[in-house]
Amino acid sequence: MRLTQALLKRYYTDAEGKLLFQVLRYHPKAFSQRQPDGKGGWINNLKGVETVLYNLPALAAADVVWLCEGEKDANRLIAEGLVATCSPGGAGNWKAYYAAALAGKRVIPVPHNDAEGERYIVQALASLKNVARETPVCRLPGLPPKGDVSDWLDAGNKVEDLEKYCQKPDTEPKMEIK
Repeated sequence: MRLTQALLKRYYTDAEGKLLFQVLRYHPKAFSQRQPDGKGGWINNLKGVETVLYNLPALAAADVVWLCEGEKDANRLIAEGLVATCSPGGAGNWKAYYAAALAGKRVIPVPHNDAEGERYIVQALASLKNVARETPVCRLPGLPPKGDVSDWLDAGNKVEDLEKYCQKPDTEPKMEIK
């Protein structure tokens, strides 16, 4: 696949708002990551960069944080007035040290309706145990296979209804993980 111009640019910053790296999305669904070179340009890799959660500056003051699989869903919830985040690279890329940014918070994971989404949430919950104050998982009804919170909201559901579908963190994964 030949990548041309990025359709979307997602900025990852440190807690003070300093740009650390950028995630680029290309059509139809390809991604790349790059870091500033310090001279106004870019280095097309993340070598030497410690990755952080998306929307990190907003997490410090938040009591409740919605954990999404990717920036698209995090941005959708942010646009709806919620504090949301994700790890760079989506499913399968949660790092245990991300939990420190969520210490003492009510973290509500919103998985995609697929095995990758379940694996992502299981990974995150493992590192959030004994770190986050509470981790009720929000499993949305009526999602098509691979559906996400953006699809659910696009179908006419309301952001005010999200918490109705939160379950205790010790709830078994919805799908069998192999």
